[in-house]
Amino acid sequence: MNNKTIAQVLGAVGVAVLVTSPILLVFGAASTGFVLVQGVTGLVLLGFWIGLDSAQLSRVASGRGSFFLATAASAGVVLAAGLAVLNYAVAAKFPKTWDLSSNKIYTLSEDTQKTLKGLATPIHCYAFLTTTDRQYVQAKEVLDRYHDQNQSKFVVDFVDPDQSPGLVNTFGIKKDSGPQVVLETETKQQEKVAQLTEEGLTNAIVKLTHQVTKKIYFSTGHGEVDFKDKETQDGYGLVVEKLANEGINAATISLVESQDIPGDAAAVLVIGPRKRFLDQEVEALKHYLEKGGRVLIALDSQVESGLEGLLKTYGVQADNDEVIDPLSRMQGTQPDVPIVASYGQSDITKGFTEYTVFPATRSLVALSETGTERPLALATTNPTAFGETDFALLAEGKANADGKKRGSLAVAVLAKKDIKAEGQRSDQARLLVFGTSQWANNRWSQIGGNEDLFLNSVSYLAEATDRITIRPRARDASHLTMTPQQTTWVQFFSIDLLPVTLIAFGIAVWRVRRSK
Repeated sequence: MNNKTIAQVLGAVGVAVLVTSPILLVFGAASTGFVLVQGVTGLVLLGFWIGLDSAQLSRVASGRGSFFLATAASAGVVLAAGLAVLNYAVAAKFPKTWDLSSNKIYTLSEDTQKTLKGLATPIHCYAFLTTTDRQYVQAKEVLDRYHDQNQSKFVVDFVDPDQSPGLVNTFGIKKDSGPQVVLETETKQQEKVAQLTEEGLTNAIVKLTHQVTKKIYFSTGHGEVDFKDKETQDGYGLVVEKLANEGINAATISLVESQDIPGDAAAVLVIGPRKRFLDQEVEALKHYLEKGGRVLIALDSQVESGLEGLLKTYGVQADNDEVIDPLSRMQGTQPDVPIVASYGQSDITKGFTEYTVFPATRSLVALSETGTERPLALATTNPTAFGETDFALLAEGKANADGKKRGSLAVAVLAKKDIKAEGQRSDQARLLVFGTSQWANNRWSQIGGNEDLFLNSVSYLAEATDRITIRPRARDASHLTMTPQQTTWVQFFSIDLLPVTLIAFGIAVWRVRRSK
């Protein structure tokens, strides 16, 4: 290799090093000192080129080709600068982002968007965090997304606790302990954000803006589920806690002790009874419905509840079977846990696309000969399901579809009846029946859309229609954890070493070929 070729290769490397140095500095992939050393190295390499091939450089610089190349390069620089300025101006005035993450972790849920856009009164959000706090970056990202949804009614201020002791005392903020974000309305009502997540923020907004509370009653005395239990799998504590966050409070009622349903009952829930209801208790529920009451009943398989007659009055039949779906095994669950993705058209399931699971559920039938409007099959299984009536075979794991009811079986049914009666509670009785109580317990409520389906069902019965939605939930991002040294190496390789190599190789090949 002669000196001229060596000079051209060194010159190409020098140009590439000089071009990439400012890029490296802008993106922070290296320290200022490193970039300075790189720039000096580029100049030295260009000096070698000039010294070893000065005659060739003079001829190139004085040629027509160089003039046109310089003109084209100058025009390219001017065009690139113009586009950059235009892009910045448009981006600043009309900012737009795209969420390309697989779990849409940077997109607010339907419920959050609906809540923010429907704000009737402005909310001022105070975040007592500084840039040095470890929660600051997460809080800034989340709160900026909330502000972007409704900039006029959701205002965000980051407050330095050390510089604003008055606000700290007003809101009772304890630095590095407890909630650091507080929401306040124009009427000075406040709500602290317990968890700095989308779910926590949205729940706090709902609590702050929904001052009217509803009350529901869980029946007791028949082995029903414990709605306060958040520890065991069979309890309903988790979903009932979510109800409380949405302004629906729960209490218990014993129809043996008092057959009068309280006047403040937005709905009565009978979840998983293990013993028969007495006749007078059934009459109490019937009378409640006849006055426009709202009842949710979840009956487990192999249990005779005494409510079967009441259900038939409203066109619902609970078959004495247990639904088995062989397809469920292929979908990741057991055959006795049917996966449901088909829903009837109602306010409860409007826009509902989540799958739900119904463990150990009995099948339900919507009857048409009751003289009332035929009930709606709210949730139905896959066509591969069947109702096993031989519980001995079921216990042995030998359930089969021979001679059994097969097809898309209803596991949730909604019955409605218009009411015109003296002293009525509402103009429509609503009875919602599920074939299992397990679907919304602590074990299964967090699977798929089970929680949303339960919350929507109760909200529908209680006429809290603004809370019928798909709620935010935790969405995990995919993380790649690297050490600082690994991060520096990746940045250096992708922003500096690789571009320098490619640019230098291209320029060197071009110059060597031009010189021959």
